Amino acid sequence: MNTIVQRKYFLETTPIRVVDLENGGKKTEMHALHMRVVDCYTGLPVGMVAHTNKKFQAIYFLADKKKNEVNEIDGEWGPRFDQASLAVWNTYSKSLPLHDRVRRWVWRWLAVGWLLLGTVLGGLTSFLVNILAGLA
Repeated sequence: MNTIVQRKYFLETTPIRVVDLENGGKKTEMHALHMRVVDCYTGLPVGMVAHTNKKFQAIYFLADKKKNEVNEIDGEWGPRFDQASLAVWNTYSKSLPLHDRVRRWVWRWLAVGWLLLGTVLGGLTSFLVNILAGLA
């Protein structure tokens, strides 16, 4: 299904892992409560939301090439992973230059623009055809 407005980001959970044990057998890890925040425009992870001690921590990756650091965002989200992931996205978005933010905004709302343009052109065409049909 196509969406008319593209998403800013999405959460990606860790996949199911099957680990072979040393004494034979296998151990299945269904999932962890850690999620990556992935930018929809580029498809690259921009941060993560980690679950520790009944609360979520928001961690973002800096885009600065000189500082290859991972920083935690201050805030108390408790069990709200959605607010923590939004904080990661907002921190990442504010670190981008203005032209990149504008380009992402245009990419997200492009389908709405085409819909409005088509509606206006269709209405104008209908209006002109009705005028020309009335003259004949």
